[in-house]
Parts: sequence; C-alpha cells; structure tokens
Amino acid sequence: MDAYAFEELSELDIECSLTTAATPGLAPTTDDLEHFARSGSLYPGLLDPDNRIRQRIIIERAIIRRAVTDILANGALSVSVYYGDDEYGCEKQRDLDTIMAAIGACDEEFLHVHWPKGRPCSIFLVYGNDGWDVLADYSLVLEPFLVGANALAEQLSGIDLSRPGDFEPSIRRAENGYVGA
Repeated sequence: MDAYAFEELSELDIECSLTTAATPGLAPTTDDLEHFARSGSLYPGLLDPDNRIRQRIIIERAIIRRAVTDILANGALSVSVYYGDDEYGCEKQRDLDTIMAAIGACDEEFLHVHWPKGRPCSIFLVYGNDGWDVLADYSLVLEPFLVGANALAEQLSGIDLSRPGDFEPSIRRAENGYVGA
C-alpha cells in the first residue's frame, strides 16, 4: 500500500447532521467558530444554521482542513497561506490551528507547501462556488497528499445547498476521523 494512500470514506464516515453541526456553538471545529466570529460582521447570516453560505463555508473548510492535516502528517512539510500581492496569512507553518485561522480571508488564496529543500508547490483555493470544489487546482506532486481531501470532496459533491434538507450528511468523521460535539 502506498504510504500516502488513504482508505475509502464510507457512508458511516458522513453520518452526523451538518445542520446540527452548523448550529452556533456546534460547528465542526473551534477554528470554524472563530472564522464565523471574525466574518460575522461582514456576513450577519453566518450565525443562522440554515444559511447556505455558512454551510458552504463549512464544507470548504473541512476539505481544506483534511488537505492540510494530511500534508502536515508528512512531518517534513510546512504550509503558507498566500493572499497575493506579497501578502501572507501565515508563512511556513506546521500548526493546523494557525493555518486554518488564516484560511478564508480572500475570495481565492494559495496554499504553498514547502519541502525541506527545493521550491514550494501550490494548491489554488477558490471560495464561493459549491464548496466541494474549493481545491481548484494544485501541483501534481501533491496528489498523494490530497487523496483524503479529494475523496471527501467527491462525497460532498452530491450535496445541493439550494435544496433544503440536502445538507444532512456530516463531514466531521470523514474529514479527520473523529466526531466532535
């Protein structure tokens, strides 16, 4: 088995309700709650658990979190969040919380993945579409690290945020193997 292969996600992996998870105070992770608190003045509807923008953002962040978690699991790689125009949200970080705090500040961002030697590779993030398609493009050499994130995105691609009730499957277990409150 490839050292970077990840097991297929099962229906059990997406069993809990994201509607429940999107309720204020019960978002999938602490960093999501912090993101909503920072962004709440820009998008007041983010406090509404039925808000489709909030639900899309939860999907985007879960996929990004899975990608970053799997990249950092390598042990030798670090990640920068690049906003453009020589502005970084964070540089060469190995701390997931620091990286996730910098995510989502712009409509599109790059994750630069730094190897111990050599040039960094990139993941192009585009927000605001369907959520599951947030990993818009990436360097091919990163493919082994993105197997889990791509599998999660594939499973979540069937969710239609325009239809009430379609946001029922949860990503909490699928994104990194745990169920949080």
